[in-house]
Amino acid sequence: MRKVKGAEALWGIGLLAGLAVWVLFMTVAIAGPTARISQSGDVLELDYQEDGRSHTDTIPLYRTGEVQYFSAGVGVEERSATYPPFPLKLIFSAGGKPYVARVSVTVRQSNGPTMVTIPSEQITGPWLFLDLPEGSYHIEATMGGQIRRLEDIKVESGTQKTLYVRWLDDREPSRDTNAK
Repeated sequence: MRKVKGAEALWGIGLLAGLAVWVLFMTVAIAGPTARISQSGDVLELDYQEDGRSHTDTIPLYRTGEVQYFSAGVGVEERSATYPPFPLKLIFSAGGKPYVARVSVTVRQSNGPTMVTIPSEQITGPWLFLDLPEGSYHIEATMGGQIRRLEDIKVESGTQKTLYVRWLDDREPSRDTNAK
């Protein structure tokens, strides 16, 4: 058995360290950005790497009663991120546009009261994540005066259900540009 000399041993250690750094880098690159609820509980913090530098963006986290929700999906970082496991994710699209935002949404229990009404100003991306309690819900989404309804949507704790809400066209509400 041959003994390893000092320089060869250091080279081997350097090679192993380099390999460990590469594995760590690839794990982070494959996993993508991670979004976590901030300590204050009012935003999601989205951590990602760009040009070798760390960045953190924030996404507003809203609460109405017992329901938390947030909108995301704008840009590569948001689309590739891992988010908290909210049980319902809605994805909005219309006409020739793969994704749309500024949709208003109302969620009510199937045989009960309205749980949350979300104004279009709070839906800034094509994805809406809702942290709803387990149950059955009716969802109404409105874009440009056009309404889409999803009936008896079953939400289970511990799983995420993804639903697509599509409109046939992407017409915005009519606006009179000559109005004073």
